[in-house]
Amino acid sequence: LVFTLKEFKAMLQFCAQSNLDQELPIMLRFYWGGKPIVVEAKSQGFSAELVMATLDHKLLGNMNSMTK
Repeated sequence: LVFTLKEFKAMLQFCAQSNLDQELPIMLRFYWGGKPIVVEAKSQGFSAELVMATLDHKLLGNMNSMTK
């Protein structure tokens, strides 16, 4: 499974710093490579959702063999 960590890390930092007394709980939904990863954080006043595209790791194998 391949996805970018930059946005995911930003979401985790947001959840850690959004409440003064505790971190926001997050829910992570994922099915398989090629389907999006959905990260949700909910509080009483708001909710945040991050949807990230994924790539099946098997597809990268063909690309790696082409470059050699």
